[in-house]
Amino acid sequence: MHRYAMCPSIARAAVVCATVCGAWCAAAYLGAADAVSAQLPTGATVFVTTELDLTFSGELAFIAELPDDQVHDAYDADREGTWARVQATFTPDAGNPGEAITVPAFAMRDQRGGPWRWRVRWSPQRAGAWRVALHGAGAMGARSGDTGIALPGTILASVEPGIAGPLVAPSGSEHPAYLRSRESDGGTRARWLFGACRAWVVASDPAVGGWAACEGIDRDRDLLPMLRENGFDLLNQWMAPWEFLLVHCDRAEHWRGDDGGWAREPLPAAAAWMSWSSYDQGRAKAFDRLVASCEGSAGKPTVRMLLSPLPHQCFQMKSHAWGRNESGWSVADDGGASAPAKLNGFSAFHAGDAWSFFAADPRVASDDWRARLFDYQADYVRYLIARWGSSRALGLWVLIDELDGVGDEHGIMALKTGWWAHPDCSRWLADMVRLMRGSLSRADGLAYAGDPFHHPLHAATTSIGSEFAPEGNIAWDGGPLADARPDVVGWHWYPTWPSHSTYKDVWNHVIDGVAAFSSRPGAGGQARLISEFGAADRGDPSDAPSALYPTLYHHGIWAAVFSGESGTVMDWDDGKEFGEARWRAGAGPFDHDHYPVDNAAQLRALRVFLAGLDPDRLRPPAVSGETAPRVTGVGGVRAFALATRDARPELHGWFFAGDATGGIAFDGLPAGRYRATWFDPWTGAAALVEPTPVVVEPGRAAVIDVAPILRALTPREAFPKANREDRGRDAAFRLVPVAP
Repeated sequence: MHRYAMCPSIARAAVVCATVCGAWCAAAYLGAADAVSAQLPTGATVFVTTELDLTFSGELAFIAELPDDQVHDAYDADREGTWARVQATFTPDAGNPGEAITVPAFAMRDQRGGPWRWRVRWSPQRAGAWRVALHGAGAMGARSGDTGIALPGTILASVEPGIAGPLVAPSGSEHPAYLRSRESDGGTRARWLFGACRAWVVASDPAVGGWAACEGIDRDRDLLPMLRENGFDLLNQWMAPWEFLLVHCDRAEHWRGDDGGWAREPLPAAAAWMSWSSYDQGRAKAFDRLVASCEGSAGKPTVRMLLSPLPHQCFQMKSHAWGRNESGWSVADDGGASAPAKLNGFSAFHAGDAWSFFAADPRVASDDWRARLFDYQADYVRYLIARWGSSRALGLWVLIDELDGVGDEHGIMALKTGWWAHPDCSRWLADMVRLMRGSLSRADGLAYAGDPFHHPLHAATTSIGSEFAPEGNIAWDGGPLADARPDVVGWHWYPTWPSHSTYKDVWNHVIDGVAAFSSRPGAGGQARLISEFGAADRGDPSDAPSALYPTLYHHGIWAAVFSGESGTVMDWDDGKEFGEARWRAGAGPFDHDHYPVDNAAQLRALRVFLAGLDPDRLRPPAVSGETAPRVTGVGGVRAFALATRDARPELHGWFFAGDATGGIAFDGLPAGRYRATWFDPWTGAAALVEPTPVVVEPGRAAVIDVAPILRALTPREAFPKANREDRGRDAAFRLVPVAP
């Protein structure tokens, strides 16, 4: 946007117009009472971020002069009387059925040592005309102000086909298992999530041995095109301590160059700085670029982020079983991995261990350190929402990614260790949920601004130490307060098995773990997602990868979708022991010859089968006393299906039979004639086998022998010597009613 500065002699004139890329913009005039202003573009695109630059004058002129350690303080967290809360409200004009939305403003630096610039980022959720009002309030020393202004003119939002809307949680009678995407007409649509994990990228040195020579990638070249081409639409992304952590203990900023390298820029000696209230503007600028890359365009589908702003390693102490030298809270023994730039900045706020972070409490007295800490946390959340909340690339907020991975010990819910040994933790999580939903106030009655775009909220535990035992962490349901639980409960499923296990044992174990998570306590009321999944497939770059993948992933994604989860398992990829989603183009340990793994092909096959199935047609989980259509395995078979809402429902599903024996039973269906059509789950295409007629008698289940179906799907190449896909043990199906 070309900007036109108004000279002092006309600063109070009525309207100044400027031509911006062929579109006319109106600049708000500065009347006698006006202290905050912005240029207002007349055009915008639904679900595309529009950015406004703000200027301050009069009673709010001091906002442009705030010290560097106060510029992000909206809640006067230090209780020193210096703060600023600025926001913009976008209201639908007459004839526009959209809802008003209030967005917080934020301060940012565009370049090293540059000035602070205040901005508003907003994306229209409906087409039509929008009016904008600005409001600024704050104080610094003897100066203070509280002023609002309605900007002249409107922004006209139009629809560009092919631009995806953001995700929202289900509500009312909508299917509780599935998240939904906003549509440009104001409605929402249920969606399956097809996710992958590549949570960070680190700099790689080809001259160094081991994984360091190959784990780095170029996201724009190696990652995002592969995700888009193969149907992935959700990326597990961290603001990792070693890459994008904004609030850290290094008195410097880290700016990324055009070559992808990072440069540390120490802050001037005179600059005000506090590790818990100063946000690294170099890393934030780099994250802007990643967000833009994930947004895509009409011809380049959006890859939404499952975004963890403070991943568990930011709260992990070196005494934690997983901490070793990767602690993000306490300095590790070698001093390397926990260098100041990788230490959570909040760790310096209060003398104490990581549990002090979760003791932050908005309900205690204003001068209590816990109240001030919570306000610093709320300032940080406000900044994240203001800077990236408008982007369609923001999929879900991760409030805490691994409950059992924080603090000084591994958390086991049944033993009340770790997270569960500190009651503050559950209360803190509930408060964060309420804050995000805009329903939290502090002791003096001040309401915290929530996420105006209502992105779904996610929190997760892991399988480490308890696998899927009913009394393990898999049973965590989001916390004890039913009205303040995350929208999506996650689980990180890293299966382990005895050394003598057969491949069939491994596949059964993986499927059983996925199914156990689907049926965990409280599962009917929340969406659930296995947001990390996998197993290491080699220990060194010179090793040949094991035969586990892609079959392990194949069973995970099919079992997850058809047992009723909100999406596929998200395989953990790191460019080292846990591999990649598929081989890379460049020569090395991850090229086709050295890494013949293609999980992407498995996802493509699943999406082929799902292409004609609308999640909105599916029934919600059965309530007490209701007889719901279902499928069960017989004789060791694992079978899962999703039923439609029809009076005579269809069943769409998948089964696994490790020994090519047994059957599947259809139960709870209205009596009548049906037809089962079979599909190859390794391609998604119809199988070369005749449909099976099925007669359902009143009150009885109909059982089908699976052996003939599997014989038709058995490949010629033997697994694992000649084929990495253990085919011939599973099939997909559609059971549809036949007219009498």
